[in-house]
Amino acid sequence: MTLEERIYELDRRFGELIQKSPKTPAEMQEKERIRDALEGALRQEVKPLTDEMSQVGINADVWDLC
Repeated sequence: MTLEERIYELDRRFGELIQKSPKTPAEMQEKERIRDALEGALRQEVKPLTDEMSQVGINADVWDLC
């Protein structure tokens, strides 16, 4: 599975869990686990950009630039 496919699947499942109501304790734990995994995958995706920014002295999170 490519990184892009992983991000897509994590985002899809996260969206399903966010929209579902009510949520069981297990679903809440899964939502947090998936949110953490999605954040990690997104950080991995933008790592080349953050590395390049760091090389020119910009030490910021990509999402801080929006």
